Amino acid sequence: MQHGHCKRLAKPYGEAADAFVNEPNVVLAEVECDSDGKDLCEKYAIRGYPTLFFFGRNKKDDKEDYAGGRELEDIVKYMNEKAGTFRLPDGSLDPAAGRNDELDKLAQRFMEETEERDNILEETEKKNEELENEFVWYAKVMRMIIKKGDDYIETEPKRLEKMINSGNLSKKKIGDFSKKLLVLEAFNPEE
Repeated sequence: MQHGHCKRLAKPYGEAADAFVNEPNVVLAEVECDSDGKDLCEKYAIRGYPTLFFFGRNKKDDKEDYAGGRELEDIVKYMNEKAGTFRLPDGSLDPAAGRNDELDKLAQRFMEETEERDNILEETEKKNEELENEFVWYAKVMRMIIKKGDDYIETEPKRLEKMINSGNLSKKKIGDFSKKLLVLEAFNPEE
């Protein structure tokens, strides 16, 4: 039996779960305390409904009470902050996903200063190390442009989009390729 507040939260919570469906490390789950979830509800001393908790990936018994807003945008924003993701309420990636302003500038320099590409690639790799290797696509794209030519920034997005839309990729691959698509935009001289 759903209580009134639970009914009001059901739609935005379900939409938030849908927004994170392609995030392999994020799960929004629902437990019904009136049925199969009684043990969990007792374990976490749930007394009011709905009750929302956040559990970190490596801290399954370390819960954090959610006290944020009950609208879709509030839930998505909170999850992005906690999980380090970049999802928009419709499930698409925020254009900032996988991007870094300093590395964007290096990407632009890489495209403009063709004689300095090897040096810029080295500079990019060093900067990425400083950023704890969070932005690996920049250097990978640079290496592929050196290997295949400047047309790579036009042909690769088409190839990636075709693969993403094929339905044959894991959630992780879809996320990785979506970030690569966003990074490829940094190499577009028309941006």
